[in-house]
Amino acid sequence: MCKTCRKIRNKYVFFILTVIVSCFFLSCSDSSLHLDSVFPVTVFDFKESGKNPSVFLAVTIKISSETQRIASIKIKNEESGFCWFSDNPDFQLRKNQNENDKSGYIYIKCSPSDFDGKLPCGNYSATVKDLGGNEVELSFYVEYDQKFLSLTDSGITDTVSAFSKYYALFSQNDDLLYYVKEQNIKTDSVFSVYRDAVYMRMCYVDSKETVVCIMPSVIKK
Repeated sequence: MCKTCRKIRNKYVFFILTVIVSCFFLSCSDSSLHLDSVFPVTVFDFKESGKNPSVFLAVTIKISSETQRIASIKIKNEESGFCWFSDNPDFQLRKNQNENDKSGYIYIKCSPSDFDGKLPCGNYSATVKDLGGNEVELSFYVEYDQKFLSLTDSGITDTVSAFSKYYALFSQNDDLLYYVKEQNIKTDSVFSVYRDAVYMRMCYVDSKETVVCIMPSVIKK
């Protein structure tokens, strides 16, 4: 089974990918397609308090050739045959690179809602095609604790006790302003430190940085 998934621009996806994934690229000036690696993040979005989360797979692909030449991405779960496809995927150039270096990374969000609402674990492949018709495929593996799917935001405390804790703070327009690791800042003091933020969402990130739980919004009083 293979279905086409419309490209979704999701600010939560982008902040997760840009702050979690450490991207280091090789400069490459030729026209062939070069993929460095693929980095999947399983995201549990506890958007509403007291309800089970939605789940999706956020995939970043590091590319050492020109990201602007990428035509499409296909993500496939090998066991189920489920596919997600994106034409003209979102991309971002590598930071602090020279003007001739067009390497960077591309994103795709894979939501299971078009299938059975569940994101399968197991073996996946990422196939990237450029405008010249060249294709490169990379394999990766997705694994997560399925009990997250049956939990609510108030019931995950023990499950994420070993996870790192971050504050994602947003503007009125839903732009990410800050993404900071919890250290000596108490939750009730965050808005006094970051005064221009309007609301925040707590994020729990596992040690491998492949699973993220995003808590419901807390609005500044």
